[in-house]
Amino acid sequence: MLAELKSVSAGYGGPPALEDVSFQVREGDRIGVLGPNGGGKSTLFKVMLGVLEPTEGIVEVELPCGFVPQSDRSRLDYPVSALDVVLMGALGRLPWWRRPGRVERRRAVEALELLGLEALAQRTFGELSGGQRQRVLIARALMQEGRLLLLDEPFSGIDTASSRRVTAVIDQLAERGHGLMIATHDVEQARAWGLVLCLNRRQVAFGPAQETLTRPVLEETHGGALVRLPHGNGDVDDTARNEEEDNGEAALLPPHHHHHHEQA
Repeated sequence: MLAELKSVSAGYGGPPALEDVSFQVREGDRIGVLGPNGGGKSTLFKVMLGVLEPTEGIVEVELPCGFVPQSDRSRLDYPVSALDVVLMGALGRLPWWRRPGRVERRRAVEALELLGLEALAQRTFGELSGGQRQRVLIARALMQEGRLLLLDEPFSGIDTASSRRVTAVIDQLAERGHGLMIATHDVEQARAWGLVLCLNRRQVAFGPAQETLTRPVLEETHGGALVRLPHGNGDVDDTARNEEEDNGEAALLPPHHHHHHEQA
């Protein structure tokens, strides 16, 4: 078990930003964390990283826990190489008086090789494409030697080819025994992973993606917002799918109060 949360709530002094969250992460799990902006995805990751204390509940996380920020939010505009960025991941693992040495450099190069970036090791981070930067940030997180990785919107702002590369890396890491949580507000991305955790300021549902992403769950997760309904998936209400096919646009899901789809 890499992580277990039991009845966890958290906030920033006012009303809870997230309530009643319970789930487990095991080796090899790929969990899509689905929710709207402000739905609690960032709050959950802060709790799991130990940055934010929960107001209620129990959090057990195997440390270190690696974090991969959105590549377009990485403040790395100064001239620093891809290899240097990956080496930054080792700093938290070393005593303060030790600089990264040959062992760390070798591990950093191996991490870049795993992500298909060894040819770009000396390239300036700012010159890389969004998808390449995202993979460099995953390599940096691997340097922390954690088996649990939290990825914040890793497909934001990258093209389809880069998305495929990042997806392949996530699959590869899961096969090697890592547990990965992938935050997204995109239903189709969430559907691609084995498990999904749906949040909208509280836990709406947790379970296998194909079974869990029903129309009532999507309505509650997105609060009746515009949701792109998938074509040809039998687990979504046929009438909703037909509406979308008729008008060629995302069907507007009306608010629908459907309570507790949680699975242990």
